[in-house]
Amino acid sequence: MRLMLAPVVAWSIWTGGFRRAAVLVFIAGATDALDGYLARSFSWQTPLGAYIDPLADKLLLVLSFLALGMAGAVPGWLVWLVLGRDLLILLMVGIAFRFTDVRRFPPSLWGKGSTMIQVLTALAVIVDRAYVSLDYRNLEWILIALTAIITLGSGIHYLWIGFSRFPAARRARMLSRVVER
Repeated sequence: MRLMLAPVVAWSIWTGGFRRAAVLVFIAGATDALDGYLARSFSWQTPLGAYIDPLADKLLLVLSFLALGMAGAVPGWLVWLVLGRDLLILLMVGIAFRFTDVRRFPPSLWGKGSTMIQVLTALAVIVDRAYVSLDYRNLEWILIALTAIITLGSGIHYLWIGFSRFPAARRARMLSRVVER
Protein backbone atom coordinates (compact mmCIF):
# COMPACT_ATOMS: atom_id res chain seq x y z
CA MET A 1 0.00 0.00 0.00
CA ARG A 2 2.83 2.42 0.87
CA LEU A 3 4.55 1.77 -2.45
CA MET A 4 1.38 2.85 -4.24
CA LEU A 5 0.72 5.80 -1.93
CA ALA A 6 4.23 7.27 -2.15
CA PRO A 7 3.87 8.92 -5.58
CA VAL A 8 0.32 10.09 -4.74
CA VAL A 9 1.56 11.69 -1.52
CA ALA A 10 4.38 13.39 -3.43
CA TRP A 11 2.01 14.64 -6.14
CA SER A 12 -0.38 15.94 -3.48
CA ILE A 13 2.41 17.86 -1.77
CA TRP A 14 3.79 19.24 -5.02
CA THR A 15 0.38 20.48 -6.17
CA GLY A 16 -0.43 22.05 -2.81
CA GLY A 17 -2.86 19.37 -1.64
CA PHE A 18 -1.35 19.24 1.84
CA ARG A 19 -4.56 18.10 3.53
CA ARG A 20 -4.83 15.18 1.11
CA ALA A 21 -1.14 14.45 1.68
CA ALA A 22 -1.61 14.51 5.47
CA VAL A 23 -4.49 12.02 5.25
CA LEU A 24 -2.52 9.77 2.87
CA VAL A 25 0.56 9.85 5.11
CA PHE A 26 -1.66 8.89 8.06
CA ILE A 27 -3.09 5.98 6.01
CA ALA A 28 0.43 4.93 4.98
CA GLY A 29 1.56 4.98 8.62
CA ALA A 30 -1.48 2.99 9.72
CA THR A 31 -0.93 0.33 7.04
CA ASP A 32 2.75 0.13 8.03
CA ALA A 33 1.80 -0.41 11.67
CA LEU A 34 -0.86 -2.98 10.75
CA ASP A 35 1.54 -4.79 8.42
CA GLY A 36 4.20 -4.97 11.13
CA TYR A 37 1.72 -6.13 13.75
CA LEU A 38 0.31 -8.88 11.53
CA ALA A 39 3.75 -10.04 10.41
CA ARG A 40 4.98 -10.34 14.00
CA SER A 41 1.78 -11.73 15.48
CA PHE A 42 1.24 -14.47 12.90
CA SER A 43 4.86 -15.05 11.83
CA TRP A 44 4.06 -13.80 8.34
CA GLN A 45 7.56 -12.42 7.75
CA THR A 46 8.99 -13.23 4.33
CA PRO A 47 12.34 -12.44 2.69
CA LEU A 48 10.51 -10.36 0.07
CA GLY A 49 8.68 -8.42 2.77
CA ALA A 50 11.96 -7.79 4.58
CA TYR A 51 13.18 -5.94 1.45
CA ILE A 52 9.94 -4.29 0.36
CA ASP A 53 8.96 -2.85 3.76
CA PRO A 54 12.02 -0.61 4.24
CA LEU A 55 12.01 0.18 0.50
CA ALA A 56 8.42 1.44 0.76
CA ASP A 57 9.29 3.52 3.82
CA LYS A 58 12.34 5.02 2.11
CA LEU A 59 10.45 5.72 -1.13
CA LEU A 60 7.68 7.51 0.76
CA LEU A 61 10.20 9.57 2.71
CA VAL A 62 12.41 10.45 -0.26
CA LEU A 63 9.51 11.37 -2.55
CA SER A 64 7.96 13.43 0.26
CA PHE A 65 11.19 15.40 0.76
CA LEU A 66 11.58 15.91 -2.99
CA ALA A 67 8.01 17.20 -3.25
CA LEU A 68 8.39 19.38 -0.14
CA GLY A 69 11.51 20.89 -1.68
CA MET A 70 9.82 21.44 -5.04
CA ALA A 71 6.86 23.06 -3.28
CA GLY A 72 9.23 25.37 -1.40
CA ALA A 73 8.09 23.98 1.95
CA VAL A 74 11.61 22.93 3.00
CA PRO A 75 14.96 24.39 1.90
CA GLY A 76 16.59 22.81 -1.14
CA TRP A 77 19.85 22.20 0.74
CA LEU A 78 17.96 19.96 3.19
CA VAL A 79 16.51 17.92 0.34
CA TRP A 80 19.99 17.50 -1.14
CA LEU A 81 21.38 16.50 2.26
CA VAL A 82 18.67 13.86 2.81
CA LEU A 83 19.01 12.49 -0.74
CA GLY A 84 22.81 12.69 -0.65
CA ARG A 85 23.00 10.59 2.50
CA ASP A 86 20.73 7.94 0.98
CA LEU A 87 22.71 7.91 -2.27
CA LEU A 88 25.94 7.58 -0.29
CA ILE A 89 24.52 4.57 1.56
CA LEU A 90 23.34 2.99 -1.70
CA LEU A 91 26.77 3.53 -3.26
CA MET A 92 28.50 1.95 -0.28
CA VAL A 93 26.12 -1.03 -0.34
CA GLY A 94 26.70 -1.44 -4.07
CA ILE A 95 30.46 -1.42 -3.58
CA ALA A 96 30.17 -3.90 -0.72
CA PHE A 97 28.00 -6.22 -2.85
CA ARG A 98 30.41 -5.98 -5.78
CA PHE A 99 33.70 -6.38 -3.95
CA THR A 100 32.98 -8.20 -0.68
CA ASP A 101 30.91 -11.02 0.71
CA VAL A 102 29.08 -8.71 3.15
CA ARG A 103 25.34 -8.98 2.58
CA ARG A 104 23.93 -7.70 5.84
CA PHE A 105 23.66 -3.99 6.50
CA PRO A 106 21.81 -3.37 9.75
CA PRO A 107 20.82 0.23 10.43
CA SER A 108 22.86 2.06 13.03
CA LEU A 109 21.44 4.09 15.89
CA TRP A 110 22.41 7.21 13.94
CA GLY A 111 20.58 5.86 10.89
CA LYS A 112 17.44 5.13 12.88
CA GLY A 113 17.60 8.55 14.50
CA SER A 114 18.04 10.19 11.12
CA THR A 115 15.02 8.42 9.70
CA MET A 116 12.91 9.27 12.75
CA ILE A 117 13.75 12.98 12.66
CA GLN A 118 13.20 13.09 8.88
CA VAL A 119 9.73 11.56 9.33
CA LEU A 120 8.89 14.03 12.12
CA THR A 121 10.09 16.96 10.04
CA ALA A 122 8.15 15.93 6.95
CA LEU A 123 5.01 15.37 9.03
CA ALA A 124 5.34 18.72 10.81
CA VAL A 125 5.75 20.57 7.52
CA ILE A 126 2.84 18.74 5.87
CA VAL A 127 0.54 19.25 8.86
CA ASP A 128 1.53 22.92 9.14
CA ARG A 129 0.67 23.49 5.48
CA ALA A 130 -2.52 21.42 5.71
CA TYR A 131 -3.86 23.21 8.78
CA VAL A 132 -2.35 26.68 8.60
CA SER A 133 -3.99 27.81 11.83
CA LEU A 134 -1.59 25.62 13.82
CA ASP A 135 1.43 27.73 12.73
CA TYR A 136 4.31 25.40 13.56
CA ARG A 137 6.93 27.48 11.72
CA ASN A 138 9.31 27.77 14.71
CA LEU A 139 9.00 24.05 15.41
CA GLU A 140 9.62 23.40 11.70
CA TRP A 141 12.90 25.29 11.73
CA ILE A 142 14.05 23.48 14.86
CA LEU A 143 13.19 20.16 13.20
CA ILE A 144 14.89 21.21 9.97
CA ALA A 145 18.07 22.06 11.90
CA LEU A 146 17.94 18.78 13.83
CA THR A 147 17.28 16.87 10.60
CA ALA A 148 20.31 18.46 8.98
CA ILE A 149 22.60 17.74 11.93
CA ILE A 150 21.46 14.16 12.50
CA THR A 151 21.35 13.33 8.77
CA LEU A 152 24.88 14.66 8.30
CA GLY A 153 26.05 12.80 11.41
CA SER A 154 24.42 9.62 10.13
CA GLY A 155 26.13 9.92 6.74
CA ILE A 156 29.51 10.43 8.38
CA HIS A 157 28.84 7.53 10.72
CA TYR A 158 27.97 5.19 7.83
CA LEU A 159 31.15 6.28 6.02
CA TRP A 160 33.15 5.50 9.15
CA ILE A 161 31.50 2.07 9.45
CA GLY A 162 32.20 1.35 5.78
CA PHE A 163 35.84 2.29 6.01
CA SER A 164 36.41 0.61 9.36
CA ARG A 165 35.00 -2.72 8.17
CA PHE A 166 37.59 -3.05 5.45
CA PRO A 167 41.34 -2.86 6.13
CA ALA A 168 43.35 -0.29 4.17
CA ALA A 169 44.95 -2.87 1.85
CA ARG A 170 41.55 -4.28 0.93
CA ARG A 171 40.17 -0.78 0.29
CA ALA A 172 43.12 -0.05 -2.01
CA ARG A 173 42.44 -3.24 -4.02
CA MET A 174 38.75 -2.37 -4.28
CA LEU A 175 39.52 1.17 -5.45
CA SER A 176 42.02 -0.03 -8.03
CA ARG A 177 39.37 -2.40 -9.46
CA VAL A 178 36.86 0.43 -9.61
CA VAL A 179 39.35 2.73 -11.37
CA GLU A 180 40.30 0.00 -13.87
CA ARG A 181 36.70 -0.37 -14.98
